[in-house]
Amino acid sequence: MKTLIKINQMLLRLFVLVLLVLGVMLWMGRTTLMPAHIGLGFLFALLVLIQGVLGGVARAGWGLAALAIVWAICLPAIGFGQLSWMPGNAHWIVRVVHLVFGLGVMPVVERIGKRALTQTPAA
Repeated sequence: MKTLIKINQMLLRLFVLVLLVLGVMLWMGRTTLMPAHIGLGFLFALLVLIQGVLGGVARAGWGLAALAIVWAICLPAIGFGQLSWMPGNAHWIVRVVHLVFGLGVMPVVERIGKRALTQTPAA
């Protein structure tokens, strides 16, 4: 279990960095990168979901695990929703919300990982 949690946590860290770079490039007008950002975003949401489930199984706290699972479900909805929300000059607000929501899950999954690794016996 510890190994799975560690691998998932490292993948989450890698994905958030790649998604952040792709997102900044999208903001700069590189729209050809959108399919990669969307695909990696789905995988990121799946990794968040996995971290939530692993955290629940490892007794890292069902509240945190449930939060991660709900967050994982909301991530793609916010990602796709932002494409049509508030078009025009105010669209930057939606982009910032998307960014904050995507980055905001990291402390949750990090806390799950820390709790799970300290409470799970060595595998």
